[in-house]
Amino acid sequence: MGDLSKNFSKLEVQCPCGCGANKISSVLIEKLQKVRNIIGTSIIITSGVRCEFYNTSIKASMNSSHIPDEHGIGSAVDIACTNSKYRYELIQVAQKFFNRNCV
Repeated sequence: MGDLSKNFSKLEVQCPCGCGANKISSVLIEKLQKVRNIIGTSIIITSGVRCEFYNTSIKASMNSSHIPDEHGIGSAVDIACTNSKYRYELIQVAQKFFNRNCV
């Protein structure tokens, strides 16, 4: 059970450095939840919100959507796929709700 949606929680999206950054786009979470509902299996978030310090420490892009905006809200997550069949299904469903350039 989540505190952001039925299946997603702040714990899953918080910055791993311990700074406490965990605000994420509600639109992003709503879309992830829709995908989760359709595929009927969990979605593993491997990276959510990243403060600038952490983002720099992993040598990620400084214009990453993981970094909170001027309102302190991140708008990206990375997810894991456990096998090719799952990856294919996830991509097919996610493309209905997402495009690469904006949530």
